[in-house]
Amino acid sequence: EGKSEKHLQVFIPVNKLDLAQASIKLQEISTALALKLPIEWQALPNNNLPDDYNIFTLPYKIFE
Repeated sequence: EGKSEKHLQVFIPVNKLDLAQASIKLQEISTALALKLPIEWQALPNNNLPDDYNIFTLPYKIFE
């Protein structure tokens, strides 16, 4: 759970990937999200953002 009920943070566990492979996978996920949620999503880290904007916080609540 994020800072409000409409915010949800999802952490996706993966096997060890190098940075280039992780970036490709993240872009695939971002593209899929863009098709379903054109405005209400964000994937981090994002190579198109400055480092100061590539910040994510720990979740407020964990659902298992």
